[in-house]
Amino acid sequence: MMSIKAKTVVEKIDLFISISDSDGNGRLSYDEIFKLAKLCLSHYVQDKGEFLDVLCEYYTRLIF
Repeated sequence: MMSIKAKTVVEKIDLFISISDSDGNGRLSYDEIFKLAKLCLSHYVQDKGEFLDVLCEYYTRLIF
């Protein structure tokens, strides 16, 4: 079992980025945010087709 020791908001954000950063450049790209949105929203959206993609695209653009 792994222990996570992020106590401050900055440490938590840094940890989230390091976990989510698939290419290891220290930043979250458009595609990485889109994949995260799709992963999270797919638990709540029953229509896994075009609607989910449009919704993920909307939230990703909102972030950028």
